[in-house]
Order: sequence, then structure tokens, then C-alpha cells
Amino acid sequence: MMKGEMVPLSRLRKAPWNYKTNNHTLTAKLARNIERNGQVENLVVRNLPDGSLEIVNGNHRFDALEALGKEYAWVLNLGDITEIQAKRVAIELNETHFANDETVLAHRLRELMKDFSLEDLTATLPYDEAELKATMDTLSLDWTSFPEVHTRLETAKPTVRIACSLEMAEKIMEMADREVDSHHDRYAELIPVEVIKASGTQMKYIMKAVHHLMETGKAETPAEALTYACSKILSPGVINE
Repeated sequence: MMKGEMVPLSRLRKAPWNYKTNNHTLTAKLARNIERNGQVENLVVRNLPDGSLEIVNGNHRFDALEALGKEYAWVLNLGDITEIQAKRVAIELNETHFANDETVLAHRLRELMKDFSLEDLTATLPYDEAELKATMDTLSLDWTSFPEVHTRLETAKPTVRIACSLEMAEKIMEMADREVDSHHDRYAELIPVEVIKASGTQMKYIMKAVHHLMETGKAETPAEALTYACSKILSPGVINE
């Protein structure tokens, strides 16, 4: 039977099967978030035979609470579930999420920036200063003024390729997956290879632009959308047409 309760941190055990990676920067932000707002999300735990509680979801919140010197945490105890049941719950909780409307998010962030400094926001939000500024820059793009992309790019190459290391390609794929969600498959074939060099932040906003151009019908193919987005977002001379 599930129940919510306040328990000592000393009773909690991190799951050895947890698959989430550690990120010291995000953990520090999470700690400052908890310091600012309190613990607003429960840890999810299950009973172990020795009387301790295994963390099913919330290992990073546990780390942040420990770093803050907290002695207790709010938990939702799933009771006497098995390890395999716990693993399923962990994946369901971690991976069932919805894509952002990045334009609406950018507007919400701009509203925050009217009342809070960049330093204050970057202390608790999962962005650095460059990412927040880049988000504001995307709002200044006048998407409605885009010409018909397929007319402008009649002679464009059938695909646009990206020059980058395998490591950067993997990062770009991760960003593409996060930014365009279910539309990811349309663009995956374009990455990696050989014409465009862009920073991670630039690629993030290129993928947003590609998504927008395809969804609004301003481009007929992902290649057209990608070429046009890069021509707007990257420095002149980066595109080889």
C-alpha cells in the first residue's frame, strides 16, 4: 500500500540499478532550487527486507538534500514491491514526459527575466547564461516573414550534411530528439556528415527552426528547412549551397 511519509535520510539507499547519470552542475542547481522552494517533489521509494528504503525515483533530489545538510525527506513509499517492479516504475516516471512548445517556453522565460536577474535564474534553472540569451534571440526572428523556402532553394542539394566528430554528432542527436520529439525521425538521416559546423547551442535552435518550418509548411523537406534555418542562425559563409 502506498503512503507518503517523512523519513530520515539515513534510512534511504540509492538503487544500484539506477541508470541516470550524474551531473554536478545540475545537482548544484537542484540544491539551490530546494533551498529556494523547499522539497516540492517526493522521493519515490520501496521497502527493503532490512528495514531500509530503496530510492526508486529521486536519487538526484537525495544528493541535493544531503548536500544541503538536510536530515529528513518526504517520500512516497510504494511498499513491498519487487526490484523488477521498481525498475519499471523508475523508467515510467523518468521517461514519460511531454515535449515543450519551445516558443511558448521562450516567452515564459522572457517574462521571468523582467523580474529576475540572469544570475538568479541560472542559479536554479537548467540553463546557462548563453542558452537563456540564445532563447531570447530566437524570439526576435520574424518567422512570418520567411519567403517560400522551396522556391528559394530550388537548386539546393538533396541533403544538407553536418561536419562534426562522432561525439558531437551524438550530442546533436540527443538535442534533436529532445527538441523535436516525435518529429525526430524526419531529421535523423541528416546527421552527421560534412558541411555545417555549429556549436551545441546553435544546433539546438537550428533544430527548433527546422521543426517550425516543417510544421508550418514553409519548407517541403527537412533538407530545405535545415539549409534555410542555418542561413538565418549561423554566420554568413557557413552554408555550402
